Amino acid sequence: MKDNMDNASLEHAVAYLKRCGVEAVQTDYGFRVLYPEFSDRIFADCGVDNDSSISLSVNTEESPPVIWFFRKDYLEMANFIAQAYEHCGDVAPTPAAIVSAMRALEKTYDDTALREMTAAFLGELEDDQGSA
Repeated sequence: MKDNMDNASLEHAVAYLKRCGVEAVQTDYGFRVLYPEFSDRIFADCGVDNDSSISLSVNTEESPPVIWFFRKDYLEMANFIAQAYEHCGDVAPTPAAIVSAMRALEKTYDDTALREMTAAFLGELEDDQGSA
């Protein structure tokens, strides 16, 4: 049942991004966000980490060339991406402007739920290793 729920939230996240004007496509492991001006280039990849959190790797024109963001589920990540695009205003968003908006949003992110989820995963991992 959990897989169906995960797939549903993934499908909802991609649909939400598209409604917000973000070019996103579902993949086998999550979804991709395509460059605003080049729909054949990947701007970001989103998928599930070992602790069930959702990670987003964003390609940049900077050093380092990839930056990472983490959220507790696909819908929260989709909202984060949509907010970053919205933060760019009415003009066509550039990759640099989107990354700048993501960094600004990250500074205000309350990661309590994400930390709790990670702590629970680590506790389960320790329990599994202790009983092995």
